[in-house]
Parts: sequence; C-alpha cells; structure tokens
Amino acid sequence: VIQRSYFDTQDIDAQKRFLIENIKQFKDTTEHKSDSLAATNLYQNSSLGLSVEGSIDTINSITQAQILDYISHQYRPDQSYLILSGSFENKAIMELVESEWGNWRPGNKKFIKPMDFHTEDLGELPRVIYRQKGLSQTHLVFAFALERGLKPPEIIQAEKAVTEEKEQKIDIDLNEIYKKELDYTATLLLLNTILGGGLSSRLWTKTVEEEMLFSMVDSEIVRLIQTGHLQISGLIENSQFSFGLESVLSVLEALKKTTVSINELSKAKEFLKGRSIMDQEDLLSLAIWEAETFAGSGLPFELKDLLKAIDNVEAVAIRTMARNIFIPEKLAITTLGTAKETRLVDKLIRKYLA
Repeated sequence: VIQRSYFDTQDIDAQKRFLIENIKQFKDTTEHKSDSLAATNLYQNSSLGLSVEGSIDTINSITQAQILDYISHQYRPDQSYLILSGSFENKAIMELVESEWGNWRPGNKKFIKPMDFHTEDLGELPRVIYRQKGLSQTHLVFAFALERGLKPPEIIQAEKAVTEEKEQKIDIDLNEIYKKELDYTATLLLLNTILGGGLSSRLWTKTVEEEMLFSMVDSEIVRLIQTGHLQISGLIENSQFSFGLESVLSVLEALKKTTVSINELSKAKEFLKGRSIMDQEDLLSLAIWEAETFAGSGLPFELKDLLKAIDNVEAVAIRTMARNIFIPEKLAITTLGTAKETRLVDKLIRKYLA
C-alpha cells in the first residue's frame, strides 16, 4: 500500500468529495470553530496556526501527479516507524520488514522537514480575540503555551548537531532524559487532571456546580513535537461572560498560590492511573499511543514507568508547574459569541495571573 499504490484518479475524486463533506460538517459546528480560532490565536505567527484540513479549494486542486510527487520524497524508510501491539512472532515480523523495507526505494527528492518552532514565534502575549457570533452561549477558550513539546530539548539539539554536521559531538544520556521526561509528563497530566480532567476537577466544581456559570468546562493537554499548550474550554451564558472569566482565573490563581492537599492529590493520581490503564486496554489504542509518544519524543515510553512516575509526583511540583504555566506571557484567550472587547478582561488577567 505504501510503496506501490496506483492512486487511481477516480479514487482520488471520491476521497475529495468525502473530505469536502467532512469539512463542511465540521465548519458548521461552533466547537470546531472555537478550537480552530484558539489554535490560530496562540500560534498565529507560525505554520502551527494554520488550519490542518486545508480548504475546499486546495483539496479540489490536488492532482494525482502531486500526490505521487509528495510520496516520492516524504514517504521513506528512514522516516518511518512500525508499531505493533498484540500476539505475533517477532522473528517472522522482522524478516518481513527487512525484506520489504530493504527494497523500499524512495524518490531522489530531499525530505521536507517540519519547520522549527521557537517561543518567539508566539508573538506578544497575553492576546485576546473576539469573534462575534449570534449564539445563546459564548465559547470561551484559554490556551497556555508550554515551554516544551513531546521531544526533549536535549534530543532536538543532538539531532540538529548531526544534521548540521558539526564537528563537536553532543553526548546525551537517554536514560536520564527518559526519567526527566516521565517526571515532566506525569506532573503535567496530574496538573491537568486536578484542573479540569473530570467532574471532581476544580474547574467543574467551582464554575459549574458552585457558581453555576458554565454549562460545560474542561481542560486538555495538546502536545506537539517542539511545543504544545494547556487548553481550557467552556460554554457560558452570554450575560455571564466576565463573571465566568474571573471564575476560571481565580481557579488558576489558587493552583499557583496554594499547595494541593494530600487527599486531592491522591484522588487525582488514582483517577489518572485508572484512565491511563483503561485507555490502553484496546490494542489499537495502545498501538496509537506508542506511535504518537515514540514518533513524537524519540523515546520508547512504557506505561508501567509512567504509572510509577505519577505515583512519585509531589504536591510542590504541581504548584511549581502551575506558577510557570499560568502567567499572562503564555496566555491567549479566544471568545466565540456575543462578548465584545473590554478593558476589564486585561485587568482580570493581570489581577489573577501577574
């Protein structure tokens, strides 16, 4: 399929129609619009802010020749991973891989690498954008930039040294990097779990149950190879916009100022570990997780190691991470609804996060 696909023009046209229908459906949903706007707002000065699916015009313009040309330089054995989960004979698999990939002859064109990302590409933050939309509720999205992505900085630097053929060789300790990455990932995931990862999270408890401002609110971690962000998304009545904004910011302030209790941390750890285990009970989900973590980080992550790292996270580490992430200089806020630009928003950001 990878090496010898014909890409019949009729099949290409059928896929174009399918993709275009999907784009039309997605672009009609306010959730998709708010997520897309949030990514554009945070990464507006880099290619990461561009729409992943492209446009109807670009899809319609793609030709068979362009597809084959793209495959000739982007699909190659030295840029590929094979991830398997299940019951199989390892020797037979390796013989097959060596036989097939040994005869894999990609085109002569140079592989196009993704552009490097630098924190300066984010531009001046905090940044707030308003998109007017006649909706009954306002979609409110907070995006806090992370200082690192899936791939550890040490590995990025070592790869650059090899690429640039520098005389100085950079020695790195992969075991030490692996441990540091596990500790960082475990702390980040726990912070997100406590913040907005469920019905017992601080965001849900305060903004939905206690103050009844939001009808929905949650948080998630989006990690790319060289960067990423922690995103908080919520739905709020239009008239309650400023109150909801202040409520979320007060939750973030509390995480920065007060150490998480032993009981709350213990509950969050058990919840996160249980969800991590359940997510990998399915073989396909396990294979996808392995592919994303290994291809993204260059490290062979083991679930048992991550679970152990989660157990070892201390409350002070979560507070320290919160103080590093939840600051105005890393924040982009996106609103989709009837909210209009107001000076109050900037005052609230400075009051709770500065």
